[in-house]
Amino acid sequence: MALIHAQFYSQSLMRNVPFCAFIPIEKPAQGEDAFKKSAQFQKGLKTLYLLHGLSGCETDWITLTCVRAYAAKKNLALIMPSAENRFYIDGALPNERYGTYVGEELVNASRALFNLSERREDTFIAGLSMGGAGAIRSACLYPETFSAAAGLSSAFLNSVHLAGNNPSFSQKWADSVFGSVENMEQTYKNAAKSLKERTKRELYPRFYLGCGTEDFLIEANRDFHRFLSENGIEHRYEESPGIHDWNFWDAGIKKVIDWLCPDTE
Repeated sequence: MALIHAQFYSQSLMRNVPFCAFIPIEKPAQGEDAFKKSAQFQKGLKTLYLLHGLSGCETDWITLTCVRAYAAKKNLALIMPSAENRFYIDGALPNERYGTYVGEELVNASRALFNLSERREDTFIAGLSMGGAGAIRSACLYPETFSAAAGLSSAFLNSVHLAGNNPSFSQKWADSVFGSVENMEQTYKNAAKSLKERTKRELYPRFYLGCGTEDFLIEANRDFHRFLSENGIEHRYEESPGIHDWNFWDAGIKKVIDWLCPDTE
């Protein structure tokens, strides 16, 4: 197994950006070019792009969960970017195109750097909280790239969530990230509507939503679950005991990886 901390220059963000990669390298047979002769090298790895939450960074998943062990059992590569607190969407400025970065540039760069499969059926995206909402949105906007997406405790935010903070700060924050509170409330539903309008049903990504019943985001996740159902977008939705914490996300990401790769050991 290889754990790699790296950075590259992002055109979308106009600066060097960090990411972590977990590459489950098989123990090679003896002999010259043993790695290149392995089935893994010749086929390319299935890949999960794994997004952090608000106030997090690219190392969160590997330091706070057992995701490396779960991925290694499935021979699954992990690519974990940093998006600061920008919700994986394109901002107003030319150096804030976080949606483009995750949906296009990071995928292309990681495939150029590592032996990752370029097949849609081998490419997935998931995340927690801010990253969960970002993963669902990215799959809706890039269904030709991602065949499945999963969100844990996804931050489908609305004005109710802002009311608990300082109203002035929250308004300014929503305006700076989403353009307005109204845009914030519609961002994810509009992405799902876009998927429905421009993509054939047989090319819809598979979706998984999971949230803890004691999580402060549970009603937002229930609302998005209802929205997907009302619009005929198939998905798997699960609630289980838990709050907005790493205990829930560690158990949740294992479920997600088993769901993504059920027949791989």
